[in-house]
Amino acid sequence: RFGNRITRIIAPGGALKLWSDCVIEIDGEPFFHQHAPQVLDDGSLLVYDNGNDRPGGERYSRAVIYDLAIDDGPDQSAAPATAVEVWEHRVDDVDGTPLYAAFLGDADRLANGNVLITHGGIGQPFGDNQRARIIEIAPGEGGDIVFDLQFGTGAVGATVYRADRIDTLYNGVLWADSAN
Repeated sequence: RFGNRITRIIAPGGALKLWSDCVIEIDGEPFFHQHAPQVLDDGSLLVYDNGNDRPGGERYSRAVIYDLAIDDGPDQSAAPATAVEVWEHRVDDVDGTPLYAAFLGDADRLANGNVLITHGGIGQPFGDNQRARIIEIAPGEGGDIVFDLQFGTGAVGATVYRADRIDTLYNGVLWADSAN
C-alpha cells in the first residue's frame, strides 16, 4: 500500500511471474496510497485512492478507473504501455471541503453498473473524530449519488474497513401479491 504500486501476478502453466518491475505512463492523475484494486469486465482497473502525500499538498480521496493498454505478448510477461484515467469520483465533506480519508477505503463496481465507494477513515487515526461515509454512485455524466450513509460524530467515532452491497437480507418465501 505504501509503495503507490499495484502488482499483477501472472501464472501461465503454474509458474508465477510478477508484473512489478515497470513504470507506466499514466494519462491522468496517479493514485496515492491506494486500496482494493478491481479489474473490471472490460479490463479497466478500479482503485480507491486515499490521496495521502499527494504532490502539491492537496488532500482528497476518490475512486478512479484507468483503462490499461496491455500487450502481454506470447509469454504473458510484458507490462502495460499506458494507463488512461477515464473516470473519477470525488465528493465534498460535510464542511464543504474535499472529502479526505487518510486511511481505509474501498471501491467496487456493482452488478447494476454503479460504483460503491467506502471512505472508511475520515479524520485522524486513533482520534475521537473518526468518521466514515459509504456512497453509491451512478457513474454517468453527473456521477449522481444514489445512496449516502455516514457514520460517526465528534463524540462517537467510527471507521469502516470495507462495505458490500447486499441485494436483500430476506431469504424467505416471496411476499404474496397484495392484489390477489
